[in-house]
Amino acid sequence: MPEAWREVRIGLDVHVLNGPPQGTASAWRNLLRHLPPLHEYRLYSFDPALTARLFPERHFVHCRIPIHQPHVRIQLVYPWLARRDHCDAFHVNYYGPWLGAPGLVVTIHDVIYLDFPEYAPAGRRRQMALLGSLSARAARQITTVSEYSKRRIIERFGVRAVHAYAFPTREAIAAAAPEQLVAVGFSRRKAEYATGIARSDLDLDALAELPDDEIRARLVALPGIGEWTVDWFLARHLARPTAWPAGDLALRKALAAFYPELTDARAAGERFHPFENLTAHYLLLAYVTR
Repeated sequence: MPEAWREVRIGLDVHVLNGPPQGTASAWRNLLRHLPPLHEYRLYSFDPALTARLFPERHFVHCRIPIHQPHVRIQLVYPWLARRDHCDAFHVNYYGPWLGAPGLVVTIHDVIYLDFPEYAPAGRRRQMALLGSLSARAARQITTVSEYSKRRIIERFGVRAVHAYAFPTREAIAAAAPEQLVAVGFSRRKAEYATGIARSDLDLDALAELPDDEIRARLVALPGIGEWTVDWFLARHLARPTAWPAGDLALRKALAAFYPELTDARAAGERFHPFENLTAHYLLLAYVTR
């Protein structure tokens, strides 16, 4: 590694580690364990003592975010923290300060709102599209889970027909080098996960014939697949009636809103048996449209 890249100070917004289990928090826990120790990482959260217990290594410095309100925190507090702590780079999830911050890196998730419109009202989709656009202009680097990167992946690895592209086949992803996926918007680790799954001996078609527990065991054994991914694979792809994505943050919020007495999200699914999957979708829809 070039000498100029050594001892870089990187600020990371990891406030999701202080909340209930969710996909983003799982991703951060996995990512932080693999960060090279030659840099200094400043982990910004609401509870630095908690993140210090999770990641006690010397290359992590744990800092408090003084304000919870999202828009004030993102637009004003993050640029101030980045400058106060002399960060060379500062990473934010979903959207970032419109006027920028030193070395601002933003992970934009607008594909969630476009692919699952039933869970995001039109106003929310317009809001996230605008915030994502403004963030993209202000950021030095974009790590995107966006419609833009999704389109690039399909056009690069799919097959063009008359009016559209066929989605990339497993064989096309297996034959790709991770660097090719990085070039169209994947992070390097996600590129490795995607090619690894495509090249594995997992028979995806055969999964439909297996019971839920065996599907879960086979999928989580693969790098990059966690409980949240398996829950939604069972619920949306295989349409299993008892699939219950208890780790989904939005579902947890819906349960708290409509069934506050159900404090254990995983155990709450038993109340709705054998219609857990249908119930989860109704709860999510009711929560975002109330």
